[in-house]
Amino acid sequence: MKLSLNTIAAISFISGTAYAEDDSPFAGEFVYTPELWTVASGGLERSSRYLHNFDVMFEWDLSKSGLDGGTIFIYGLSNNKSELSGDIVGDLQTVSNIDNGEVYRLEEAWYQQEFSGGRVKLGLIDLNTEFDAIDTGGFFINSSHGIGPDFSQTGENGPSIFPSTSPAIMLEMTVSEQLRFRAGVFDAVPNDPNYPMKTKVSLGEGALYVAEINYVAGYDIRFALGGYRYSSKFDSLLTGVPEDGNGGIYAIVEAQLSDRLSGWVRAGFANSIVNPLSHYLGGGFLLSKPFARRDNDQLGFSIATAWNGDDMKQLLLTEGSKPANAEYNFELSYNYFVNDKITIQPDVQYIVNVGGTKDLANALVLDFSLL
Repeated sequence: MKLSLNTIAAISFISGTAYAEDDSPFAGEFVYTPELWTVASGGLERSSRYLHNFDVMFEWDLSKSGLDGGTIFIYGLSNNKSELSGDIVGDLQTVSNIDNGEVYRLEEAWYQQEFSGGRVKLGLIDLNTEFDAIDTGGFFINSSHGIGPDFSQTGENGPSIFPSTSPAIMLEMTVSEQLRFRAGVFDAVPNDPNYPMKTKVSLGEGALYVAEINYVAGYDIRFALGGYRYSSKFDSLLTGVPEDGNGGIYAIVEAQLSDRLSGWVRAGFANSIVNPLSHYLGGGFLLSKPFARRDNDQLGFSIATAWNGDDMKQLLLTEGSKPANAEYNFELSYNYFVNDKITIQPDVQYIVNVGGTKDLANALVLDFSLL
């Protein structure tokens, strides 16, 4: 279940209340997301977990303060200590996109400057806000529809995404109304892998280079092609020998199929010598106004398939597991719009080959409403 309390306006804080002024350069947003999950069958164990996430965002539009095209953005978050996938599900792709364990962190803090033909952004940046992002996929709760697991698995502490981000610089150029190109350089190791609760900003740990090109055909379909590569070496899964070439590519097709129906397909490939997953394929559909008199509700169905690399399958065999070719996740989700500040999103996910092996029974995982 998802309860979102949103205030998007200029704000000041007085006794926990938000006040707004339309002509102010400042804007803020609060989002609280509680989720109660239950493993109804399969997985590691039949049990329940409560997750919650609290986001606070602040934006300063410098155009209203005399600097045209300038923006300052700050974003902090907190999560409770309960974990879902690691404790009771056992899946590879992470059932909930807020499942992480306890953390209190400054997630983003950046300055952006727009100019004729493009923009530049500098600071602490969530890579997934700029790269490998799918508007339709953002409706779903499974993590694979936020950023592909082929990409999110990489790096010593993952790439610069929730809940650990790193310093970066990003440039976008608008070639035409249909064509845009963006590229970024990120510090390769967000925060401290040895101390997950610790917030650490550092440079000199190698770089992650990312680029993406987007082409929009009319107003109905978007094509995206992206690639990434780390400058540092990573240990081989089988031999432990440091290897160059940790990187990959991904492609996205996202379309507005009708006034009410949208959909997408995403494919990605990664270096399976140093990463567990070799490739990924996912996609889904989102239907707006699924029922009469429910103009703001949405109904969605998605599939996410993450393939084990050959080296990972061999490693699983040596550890006594029975490797599967891939883990499959099927998600059905409904967003019930209570009002402009509260939504409820019951969610059902069915996972085949949990954890990329045949060791566990297929899992049925339910997200119950808490209101």
